[in-house]
Amino acid sequence: MNVAVLFAVTAEALRLALGHVTTGLDYYQAGQPEKALREFDIVLRDFADGPAAEDALYWSAQAWEAAGQPAKAEVARADLLRRFPHSPYHVAGPTPVAATPAPERPAPAVPAPPKVSPPAPVATGATLAIRNDHGQTVAVLNGKTFRAAAELAAALTELKRQQPAAVVTFQRDADVDLQMVVDAINALDQAGLAYRLP
Repeated sequence: MNVAVLFAVTAEALRLALGHVTTGLDYYQAGQPEKALREFDIVLRDFADGPAAEDALYWSAQAWEAAGQPAKAEVARADLLRRFPHSPYHVAGPTPVAATPAPERPAPAVPAPPKVSPPAPVATGATLAIRNDHGQTVAVLNGKTFRAAAELAAALTELKRQQPAAVVTFQRDADVDLQMVVDAINALDQAGLAYRLP
């Protein structure tokens, strides 16, 4: 297979997987864990070996908890530990059920969605955002803007040298060039940095 074709297929798969994780997070935060689980299941079924699978497993466990299925949440956490033993999600551990605020008493006709607590913070880290800067896609690492993938890769390597246990929170705008997204993920992998979606 042609390398350019392989790269295009990989970038498209990454875009699709991240789209499902993002949609699942939107449903989860809106108090709709069943819909969130459908999105995470798509990632785990169709993109099981991709970089988004780790996030899908973690958020599946959270969604199972929110859906009142703690046994299924534990199965998802065990799968996360088995498949991704060095995941930054293990540093924080699962969000305890007691730490999640109880939903407000719903009105009889229209129940209110439960309030969702953000996950516990993980090890020291950095934020890497792929942004649209006046029509040009750029990477922003801890407030510093990079327009070239090679410069970003060098900065990530330096971050790993200075903070070996750093976990990078990876964000992206919807209207960015996917080439920079793929380059950023490759640079994170080459630097040996763990990353997670917010």
